[in-house]
Amino acid sequence: MKIQIADQSHLDELLKVAYQTFVDTYGHLNTPDNLQQYVAENFTKEALWHEMQEEGAYFLVGILDGIIVAYAKLRTNEVEFPNRNALEIQRIYLQKTLHGLRLGSKMMQACIDLAKQKGYAEICLGVWEENPKAIQFYKKWGFEIFDSHPFVIGEEVQNDYLMRKVL
Repeated sequence: MKIQIADQSHLDELLKVAYQTFVDTYGHLNTPDNLQQYVAENFTKEALWHEMQEEGAYFLVGILDGIIVAYAKLRTNEVEFPNRNALEIQRIYLQKTLHGLRLGSKMMQACIDLAKQKGYAEICLGVWEENPKAIQFYKKWGFEIFDSHPFVIGEEVQNDYLMRKVL
């Protein structure tokens, strides 16, 4: 899998992957109404393009056989982790059919490499407390839980663990 910084030419394909991986990951764990409300607000072409243009945002895409199969959105720490020299992994997803092939590890390494390249001391993320597979993956990478915060999906308020890894 080749990993690169996404640009406008990736927008349509990235949107499809972002939408599908989110629904695959959380669709069975949320009500259809809450899921639909969240994706309608967050996974539109306009919303994604706006996010890609935000200062301090980085989108990485994992390309396999010419097709985007994974992506990560990283952003500077002003939003969720103020007063920390941290880059946040806001999203990191891989197509469900490719789980178990160590491609998620390649994406994580690319995120860590980018954070180091940009001079950050930590890399942080939020993960739903009801996602043990992801929590285990992050712990394997050396992330530790240090706090929590609410995450709203539709009308439901869920709890995310905040995790960090010192670089």
